Amino acid sequence: MNKPLRRWVWGSNAVLNMRDLGGYVCDGGTTRYGVVLRSDQLNGLDREEMDLLVERGLTDVIDLRSESERTRHPNDFEGHESVKMHTVVLNHNEDEFQFSPFDFSCMGEMYLMMADANASEYARMLRVIADAKGISVVHCMAGKDRTGIVCALLLLLLGVDKRDVVADYQVSMTYLGEHLMGTFATDDVNMPQYMASSEPKNMWMLVDHLETVYGGAEAYLRKHGLRDEDIDKLRQKMIEQ
Repeated sequence: MNKPLRRWVWGSNAVLNMRDLGGYVCDGGTTRYGVVLRSDQLNGLDREEMDLLVERGLTDVIDLRSESERTRHPNDFEGHESVKMHTVVLNHNEDEFQFSPFDFSCMGEMYLMMADANASEYARMLRVIADAKGISVVHCMAGKDRTGIVCALLLLLLGVDKRDVVADYQVSMTYLGEHLMGTFATDDVNMPQYMASSEPKNMWMLVDHLETVYGGAEAYLRKHGLRDEDIDKLRQKMIEQ
């Protein structure tokens, strides 16, 4: 049996923010290790690191990045014989920007727009996790915003305490802060500095929005296509007593 890992650390330093969603108290038990990982982009892993993930049970990768991001930084598991790739069309990704990040004062404001605009796709991603044969990795570029929303929805659906959901989100800044700030400063990226943060207030805004507008994460997901059988599968896979 694999030893549970909360944070997955690689010698190559190609991936800085890969973490397991196991170990949280939830409805009926705790979330199970070795089912869902959240991560920054999977680009730069060496073959040994990729093989280790597959050996530990990786079967599905959910890549939330835009087409241009995937072109600039190809996914290491694209074309892998043992791993199924799932890409997502999110209408706030940079290829389809209908707004400027400078229109917002914090990431939380952007998360509300993202949740309203992409609810059906988020529900579809949870169905992918429910149907996966082994470990699913959900990732975007930093593993903070797009990934943070999907993982928050999953944890809330399972009954994880809102404070734990916020805490799981805010850790990204600890692991990525220096790297992201350096990227924003040197990579000709014209983005406001708030986009490098994972302040707790951002996730609290999303949690409050889901409750106020939709009646909570489960109601939000049901309204946009998540079925009883999907929820049952997720709970059976993710919760251990």
